[in-house]
Amino acid sequence: MEQAIEEAQKTNRTLVAIVSKQGCASCESLPKDIVVHLDKQINSSNYLFYKIVTDFPENTWVNQWLYDYSFPITCIISPKGQLVTIHKNGSYKNFLELLKSIDQPKNSVYPYSSTQLKLKNKV
Repeated sequence: MEQAIEEAQKTNRTLVAIVSKQGCASCESLPKDIVVHLDKQINSSNYLFYKIVTDFPENTWVNQWLYDYSFPITCIISPKGQLVTIHKNGSYKNFLELLKSIDQPKNSVYPYSSTQLKLKNKV
């Protein structure tokens, strides 16, 4: 995980860590669904994807950290190494909407819209 955070910082990309468990059907399908639909809907070059399998001994700390959530869990970490959000459960559609909202310019008026209104003064 530390290597993934360092790589994301070095390349100025948002880290998307997908936390899964062996034998979890949703955990297996989420990454596949994301790959199939990702490039069609968002600019995937802005993201570094990393999979954490909690059954491996080096990843047991993840279960303690995220015990309130159900698998799969996706942690979004900024290029600066800060936790942005945690997305629980395995709906790739909701996941892609989340990534779209992260991609939106910070000055957009409404989510998923970059339209800016210009008002003219009327005398």
